[in-house]
Amino acid sequence: MRRERARRKEPWFQTAYSVLDVPCEWDDRWRSGFGENADLHVPTPNEFIATDFSILSNDGVNVPPTLVHETPGCKLWYRPDVKFKVPKAYICANLMTPLSNRDPESAVLLDLMLYVLDYNLKEITYAADVAQLSFSHSTHEHGVTLQLGGFSHKLPLLFEAVRDHLAELVVDPSVFELIQKQLRKNYHNYLIKPEKLSKDIRLQHMQQIRWGIADKLSVIESLTPSQLATFHKDFKSELFLEFLVQGNITQTDSIAIVSKFSR
Repeated sequence: MRRERARRKEPWFQTAYSVLDVPCEWDDRWRSGFGENADLHVPTPNEFIATDFSILSNDGVNVPPTLVHETPGCKLWYRPDVKFKVPKAYICANLMTPLSNRDPESAVLLDLMLYVLDYNLKEITYAADVAQLSFSHSTHEHGVTLQLGGFSHKLPLLFEAVRDHLAELVVDPSVFELIQKQLRKNYHNYLIKPEKLSKDIRLQHMQQIRWGIADKLSVIESLTPSQLATFHKDFKSELFLEFLVQGNITQTDSIAIVSKFSR
């Protein structure tokens, strides 16, 4: 296509533009078709978009969370929404294990496990975020806390996706190497900030067992994908689970959700 100087101007911002006919060879090619391309398709429907916004009938007194389900390895605290009356719910899962602070290597492997989980879930959490569902996690001296929130209709679906990916963690060696480098960089950046370093040192003195960022940085380079796979297997076998479910969700559904997670 020959280039032509833009001689026209649109009236609002006086931007110059030109109008040209579509070349015949372009038109012929478009009409003849390009062949099928499996990578070019309409996006699949977002399964996390809620369609049921009904509010459960809860007219009781606003009380603290109540222990409604307990097994040797699991507790569930439940609290219905009797005040705000919105079609949303919240799930907090506390995964406690003695492995989290066994040694510096275990502390780093726990961080790596959560980074790999985030990587494997990125397409799911993006779709969930578009549908106004949230997922986050944090580590503490006794293990990991998972937090999920959003519209109650599809929140259990996101919870199941997180559960499945955590139960069957896929550790690709190339992804592990990428995440290992990023986590090492994060540790280094943490150490060069005085306010964060002072907080880390303070917590080491306050908590009975805590491995500092300097300890983690000293061992992260030596860890391998096979060590992470072994740690993940041990992590699943030595868990105590404690859940809080509250909002626009029934006690029966809460118990069903937690029971699937604890299997």
